[in-house]
Amino acid sequence: MPFMKPSPIALALSLLFALGASERACAQESVQQLLRQIEEEKDEVPLSIIRDLAKHGTSESLEAMCRAVKILKKPSRLSVAYYSFKHFNTNASLSKDSVDFLMKEIVSRKTAIARLAVTGLGGLMPSAENALLEVAKKNQDTQCRSIALKPLLDYFQENPKPENLTLLLDNFVPKKSGKSSKLIEILEGFPLPEHRKDFERRLLDEKYPLVRKLLLLQVLLGSNSQGLEDLALKCLNNPNPSITLSALRVAQRHNLPLSKKTLNRLGKHADPAIRMTALVTLVQGNENSKEVAKKLRKWERSRDPVQRQSAANAYGLLALDVCIPALEVLMQDSTFSVRHDAIMTLQQLRHPTALEALISGLDHRDEMTSGMIQKTLRSLTGEGFGASKHMWKKWWGDHRAGFTFPTEKEVEYRLRNLEEISSGGATSVAFFGLPVISNHVAFVIDTSSSMLNDFSSTSHYGDTTGTRLSTAKAQLLIALKGMPDGSRFNIFTFGAKGESWEESLVKLNSKTRASVKKYIERLTPTGQTAMFDALELAFNDREVDTIFLLSDGVPSGGKIDDPDLILNEIQRWNQTRRIPIHCVSIGGPTHLLRKISRETSGEFFQVN
Repeated sequence: MPFMKPSPIALALSLLFALGASERACAQESVQQLLRQIEEEKDEVPLSIIRDLAKHGTSESLEAMCRAVKILKKPSRLSVAYYSFKHFNTNASLSKDSVDFLMKEIVSRKTAIARLAVTGLGGLMPSAENALLEVAKKNQDTQCRSIALKPLLDYFQENPKPENLTLLLDNFVPKKSGKSSKLIEILEGFPLPEHRKDFERRLLDEKYPLVRKLLLLQVLLGSNSQGLEDLALKCLNNPNPSITLSALRVAQRHNLPLSKKTLNRLGKHADPAIRMTALVTLVQGNENSKEVAKKLRKWERSRDPVQRQSAANAYGLLALDVCIPALEVLMQDSTFSVRHDAIMTLQQLRHPTALEALISGLDHRDEMTSGMIQKTLRSLTGEGFGASKHMWKKWWGDHRAGFTFPTEKEVEYRLRNLEEISSGGATSVAFFGLPVISNHVAFVIDTSSSMLNDFSSTSHYGDTTGTRLSTAKAQLLIALKGMPDGSRFNIFTFGAKGESWEESLVKLNSKTRASVKKYIERLTPTGQTAMFDALELAFNDREVDTIFLLSDGVPSGGKIDDPDLILNEIQRWNQTRRIPIHCVSIGGPTHLLRKISRETSGEFFQVN
């Protein structure tokens, strides 16, 4: 038979077949090799090997993954293994088999491991939808139920059924189940009037978790409360101050009827934020200006700084000839928060006489107060004469006649093109470049495990050999070295829990400098990131008027680790403290720290 030369097409097909066979052989060999490595190294196997095994996405690799899970014991390895099942989600049959396998793991494993398997199910959505619903409804472990909600949030938003509302109200845990802001958005999409009794019962239930009560009150605070806002009135007697204040804010926002008796009672509350909110609400609802003026004069002379601060907030309700002289007096108060609010009220008046009052207060002996007045004058006028009272008075003399306040855009434009003239007030003391101008400072430092990570910086704040914590220690020592003797300070740390160096602020001198240096050098990273707990300790010291907060990550562990709820508590504490929180982000996420600094009138710095 004569030899026949194969056609080009036949050659190409045979080559493709050969290549396919070769790839299949390599893939088969690769799966076997990866599984063999897991069998040999067990819990010491690199995490990348586990991921690579699942990434093959074949029935063979699925079978191998199921075998690998039975070999692994360490939670760190099992967590990666369970989550890697997501790579089978592109094939309907393999996805279903993966869901079935993980459900068996959830049922058969110990609770701590079962929680990891529930997290793994989330990577198999939408195939895992029914399985996750079953976990959320029937699993005996509260954390398993909470974790199961996170991948189901979009489903709940699209299906506002009564049974889904119950699942959310009874199982949602911030972070484990998703962002609290997402829950609020979802709840607002339910027909809330139909579930009035469900809301009321949970708000009044002493055993219902505090965090969930606060979230329900956040729903009532919003513009889509659907007529349920009056339920907040039933929470005004709650023993927890966070609940009472949130309920009072709902009443304020929606102009709910509050009797004088109730407001007077809350005006004597032990919690300063509740006290001030109630007092200001009391005078806001009084149309008799003479009565209001009489009450504010009484508060202005009170020994209670909260009453004086309430007066500073409420004087703006009265005529200019009454309020501005009073605010000038309060701007000289012995308590910073009172001075702060008097300055803020003068700013809100946007009147030439108020501007004059601010200029008169520029030479205040307290640097923080003087700095705040400078910032306020800048934002009102777009001018930048710094701390120079002489320059401000000269400028005002030239511009007073016919003066009109510039718009916000005009101010921004002027400041962008202005080289600010400053006659002093600057300080050489700084923490990561952020000026330290207070003499009552709290340094709140992250000592979680991740602070052990290597850290090199393009700025002069890091080097190629240090860690995040060693960099923070070095800058903390530099700041303390620059602070003058007599300054008062304390150091708070947060890892697995919040801790303080001393019980209260300590005066800087040669003895305390040596002591704190040894303490800082001994700091070691450990555990999670209990940021809330350390901030709470710092706010509990009534002398603290400035906080420097340094962290490399998002909160985890501690009393509260949901960012939105942490912000909510900071707002409550700071309502009567007005403490600026200057934030430093070192090698980690910045969103929360940016928000904290912005909402407390602090500065933010990211170490790159």
